[in-house]
Amino acid sequence: MKLFNEFALSKPLLDNLQTLHYEVMTPVQEKVIPLALEGQDLIVQAQTGSGKTLSYAIPLLEKTDLTKLKIQSLVIVPTRELAAQVTGVLRQLGRCYANLKVVSLYGGTSVAAQIDSLKVGAHIVVGTPGRLLDHLGKGSLDLSFVQRLVLDEADTMLDLGFGEDVQKIVSKVSSSRHVLLFSATYSDKIKTLTQKILPFGKFVSISNDESIEIETIDYLISGYDKNRALEQVLQYHQPDSVIVFVTTKETAQKLYSYLYKQGHDVVSIHGNLDQLERDQRLNLFRNKSSKVLVGTDLVARGLDVPKVSMVVNYDKPSKKEQYIHRIGRTARAGEKGSVVNLFYDKKSTNVNPLPTVTVAKSIPLKADFFTLMIYGGRKKKLRPGDIVGSLIKEYNIVNMNIGKIEVSESYTYVAIRKEEMEKFLKENLSLKIKGKKFKAKILKL
Repeated sequence: MKLFNEFALSKPLLDNLQTLHYEVMTPVQEKVIPLALEGQDLIVQAQTGSGKTLSYAIPLLEKTDLTKLKIQSLVIVPTRELAAQVTGVLRQLGRCYANLKVVSLYGGTSVAAQIDSLKVGAHIVVGTPGRLLDHLGKGSLDLSFVQRLVLDEADTMLDLGFGEDVQKIVSKVSSSRHVLLFSATYSDKIKTLTQKILPFGKFVSISNDESIEIETIDYLISGYDKNRALEQVLQYHQPDSVIVFVTTKETAQKLYSYLYKQGHDVVSIHGNLDQLERDQRLNLFRNKSSKVLVGTDLVARGLDVPKVSMVVNYDKPSKKEQYIHRIGRTARAGEKGSVVNLFYDKKSTNVNPLPTVTVAKSIPLKADFFTLMIYGGRKKKLRPGDIVGSLIKEYNIVNMNIGKIEVSESYTYVAIRKEEMEKFLKENLSLKIKGKKFKAKILKL
């Protein structure tokens, strides 16, 4: 396997990659980055979780001309969550470049605020099809200078009915653009799209055994209450983190209630939640304040949660493509993972009886952290270092008890070990950061 420093990348970027502990490339990065740096059009079939975001983020950053505050790269993604995630990666990788401007455009947030950001200028724009079309219609988005175009999770965009929207957006970009298309599957729909957008693109395929290591376990649950069967699986395996996939919003809510009553630290994500609620619950799971996430296939697409140790298919996915996206939530970036499928009927000779659970192992999955939500983010110029300094000075928190910190536009989420929780159990909690007071609260499961 190759190292990042084997490529002729700029020193600031190489130094930043090392700081972020990116050293060894994943197979998709090893194959895509050199071709993308050469300016080749690529159609990349790679499993979710294979490290594809870095495989296009690095070439985009390396090719950006910081002296020209015009949109030079456009990344089109299917969901709000993926847009926020990709924007975060680009900003994190690009923090070594002075004055790099990355703007994200997606629904559920203020159009006016996005227009103001676009007026200031941007080098890279990340957006969902619907919101990109909104801005094109309002005349607030100019794509005439775009030289590099990325379509991420193209199969998901087509499944969600964004095919025509994507083509409309692409038509606004110069025909001499450099295009990178990424898809976990390569269906006939994808083939049709690629023929229209990049007919001469080079096809790059990363096989599953190159990028992920997943153990699959099929359990026969005939004669068992389904909820109880899931409980036995969780008790037996005791996963460090697990996503349980269901097919409907109603099932998600009912299963969440059941697992919560069993004492598990659990959250649910489905289509009935607004964007802030989805962000909050995802943060609870991502920063290890929750060990179980119950979700519909909304969770299978465009969410980057590292080190998910297990995926459970509580309900069978309706399409093979959905199954591929679901299992792509585990075994990401070289980590190992397992997939559990619950069957009412025997499907193969490899189906196992439900595991026996001893009384000693019948304990709920409890998280080691709680999450502190601070009412301030990038707009208030808050940075992770500021938060850590405040917690150490004002609350005498040991550095090792501070976990993941995520700073969004308006809020900051901080994971803190539970033994420190009593210090924050106040009705009107405020934190003094950089000489200013910020309202805060413990985010509830």
